Amino acid sequence: MRLTAVLKRCIRKVCLNQLFLQLIFILSACSQTGCGMSGQRDLGAFEKYVTQFEEASVKNHRPIQVIALIIRMGSLPKQTLALCTIGAGAPLITVNQERWSSLSESQKSIVLNHEFGHCVLNKKHNDASDPSGVRKIKSIMNAHPLLATDYSVHAESYLAELFSQNSDI
Repeated sequence: MRLTAVLKRCIRKVCLNQLFLQLIFILSACSQTGCGMSGQRDLGAFEKYVTQFEEASVKNHRPIQVIALIIRMGSLPKQTLALCTIGAGAPLITVNQERWSSLSESQKSIVLNHEFGHCVLNKKHNDASDPSGVRKIKSIMNAHPLLATDYSVHAESYLAELFSQNSDI
């Protein structure tokens, strides 16, 4: 009788150890690749902007490969050029389908780099002004769109700030 009880405890312990190992494997796989839809990359016509973002990340010594991101055209309020939504699954950037075609290439880069800041880099808005006055708006993460001319003149500076660990540059 005692042998049976010991055997049952050993079997239970082995089963719990196997269950524990399986749980660790699942959690490890989720942390490396993401669970569910989080590993989905669906960029459509916006692929070139993500490629430029990835190249800029390397140039700014913070290499990033965008694995989980969806970008789609959609209906947004007129004043909203694009919107990042983070929730279950891959982050989603919705681009204002009524306004996109009227934007210059610089404006499109500004808008998408700002949204990549939210969706890929988990950055919040930074509405601080540039104390030096060199740039009209200090941060690419400013809640209000940048002037295309300001961005084109200071693009490298804005991208360096975007990829810095401290967004209060």
